[in-house]
Amino acid sequence: MKRALAAIAAGLVVATLAPIASDASGPAPKQTSISACISGDAPSVEVVLLVDQSKSLRGDLPQIQRAVEQVGNRLVVPVQDGLDVKFGVAKFGDSASTIRELSPVRIGESFTELGEQLSNGESLDQFTDYIQGLNQAIRMFDTGDRDACKVLLWFTDGMFDLGPLDLGASPNSEEEDEAEALTSAVCGNGRNIARLIGSRGITTFAVLLKEQPDEKWNDWYLDYPNLSAGLSSMQAITGDRVIDDLPIVGYQQSAICAPFTAENTDLGGEVLVGGGALPGILSTRLGQALGNESPSCPEEVAAGSVGTFPEGGMPPGVILANVYVTAVAGEIGSVAAVLPGGGPSQPLQRSSLDNRLDRDALRALPGGWQLEISSAGERGLQVCIQYDETEPPTADLTVAPSPATVVNGVGTQIELIVDWSPAFNEIDPAGVIESWTLSGGGLAVMSGTLFDPDSFAVVTVDERENVDAFELDVVVLVAALQRSDQEVVFQGRIEPPIVVRTLGDRPRLECTGTGDHGFGELTGDDKIGGLGVEVPRDTTFSSPGICTVYPPKSVDPETNTGFVEVTFEGSAHPDPDIPLVDMPWKLQKQKEDGTWADEDEFPIRVNVGDEPLVLKVGTAADLENKEYDGGGAFTLRTEWSRETSLNVSQAATFVFEVKLIPRSCPQCALIITLIVTAIATLVSLALLRLMNHLLVRIPEPGAFYFR
Repeated sequence: MKRALAAIAAGLVVATLAPIASDASGPAPKQTSISACISGDAPSVEVVLLVDQSKSLRGDLPQIQRAVEQVGNRLVVPVQDGLDVKFGVAKFGDSASTIRELSPVRIGESFTELGEQLSNGESLDQFTDYIQGLNQAIRMFDTGDRDACKVLLWFTDGMFDLGPLDLGASPNSEEEDEAEALTSAVCGNGRNIARLIGSRGITTFAVLLKEQPDEKWNDWYLDYPNLSAGLSSMQAITGDRVIDDLPIVGYQQSAICAPFTAENTDLGGEVLVGGGALPGILSTRLGQALGNESPSCPEEVAAGSVGTFPEGGMPPGVILANVYVTAVAGEIGSVAAVLPGGGPSQPLQRSSLDNRLDRDALRALPGGWQLEISSAGERGLQVCIQYDETEPPTADLTVAPSPATVVNGVGTQIELIVDWSPAFNEIDPAGVIESWTLSGGGLAVMSGTLFDPDSFAVVTVDERENVDAFELDVVVLVAALQRSDQEVVFQGRIEPPIVVRTLGDRPRLECTGTGDHGFGELTGDDKIGGLGVEVPRDTTFSSPGICTVYPPKSVDPETNTGFVEVTFEGSAHPDPDIPLVDMPWKLQKQKEDGTWADEDEFPIRVNVGDEPLVLKVGTAADLENKEYDGGGAFTLRTEWSRETSLNVSQAATFVFEVKLIPRSCPQCALIITLIVTAIATLVSLALLRLMNHLLVRIPEPGAFYFR
């Protein structure tokens, strides 16, 4: 086996081809585009089996029967997945005829009878006319979809003859004429078969079924020119530049066919020698044509040993539609799954019809599992691993909130527990899902990634201004699959829905100067007054900010009531070194005209539908004309009639420090005057005494003084 087992795994590009007549005569246009027929992007798949029915293949009939049945069964698989697949069979010998028209494959269709018909030794022909057979296959493809992925499987022993030949005789002119006729029809000027196949984008696999010793192949090649012509024609049609494993010394493709081989190379076909692993080869090729992934193709296992593939592991079994394990050389022994976490291997059953592994056994396998494959018999094993990858079945997942029902849910932490069994048919997806990522309108996701079936997401409900009560019943979960680039999006139903009482639905307390703290919350030290503040006559001293109490928006559905009560109280300053000062503080309520009035009756009730209550803290207008020096704390406390699960304060506290100096103080003026007078008297007396000490006596005239 050669590079070709992986060579055509690149991708299918279905081409738009110029209209071409169905017959194989007349001038043919040059190819302008070619279909690789590999990646599965085509709208449909069309497969034609062209089977050699000459007597020289009598010993290979069991292989033909098995190949026909297996190809048919293999095509049923994509039909089950909704792909449009057509299958046709033609035979050729003395002449060519259609056994099965190119027609849709049906689910449950049996190909046993067709295989038996093509392996009936009593109906074999004497001769092998490639030209008629290939033209018959082209006509069959022309009845199908021009844009389909087209695959021709051509079974023969490599021999071409048009008349009675003695295979032990020497070459003669008749054989040379036959060889020239074949190469001219396939590779000659005009509308030749190689160009007709290439222009239609037909990927061709010519399978040499003849089982014989290597020296016999050499004898054939030397004795019969039509064998060389047959091999050259196969290369031109398939685009296979070098036939691997061909047991002929010195074979070279004819010069007339070489240009067409180069022209058809991108078709991805191949000439395969030997039919020992024919079913495996065909199944592998069809898997590639139908778009199956090929993580390992081919892998080699020495005779009598065991190999573990693929190196990087497989995706989770739950996202695999089909897994094929196919021998392209040698014989497969046992197949088992080896789990990434270790432990005993898990035996896997493989279908003899289409090489598929048992689907039910795969589903529980986690990402990263590998296939452990043994080689049976005395030959080494070449094996291909292919799979169809699919998304898990879509399903609405159930998400249970805890607590089950959340009233006044804004700010409350909610655990969302995901029940993913509907998406995976009770299969534990711990080895399938890399992680879940959760999101949802109205939810603030605190912990939105789930790593195992026992985990949960933690969410809160977004704060919303002036919104009526609402329910949250849907979340979106994005599943990242292990060992896959796929992301699967699920919609989760929250049951029961989360009932949300929004910021607009519940009462709240807001105070200026420190921002919106929501219902029952105020932080920071809002000082009332300050050091050295002088209070003018007939005025009040007020707090620097105001507080607004907003009523609840709706009544409690259980009690049919809805109100909030406000109380006002004072206490000592939080700092024990600051004494409490006795001042006539008042809670003042703003009236409709904007003025303020003292409020003495508590609690103040604010009902549903009331206007917001605006309050501030101030002093009476008749402050005594004296000094106030100290501090304290006022608390504006609210209490909602509804039971709430919110763990928040329902009070706003104002801390104040104040030193108020009276506007006028007669006693203070008298004291200051007396002090000033006393100081002036003392200064005068001191000056008089000082002057006395400084006086100088003048001596009398004529007086003398002696010491």
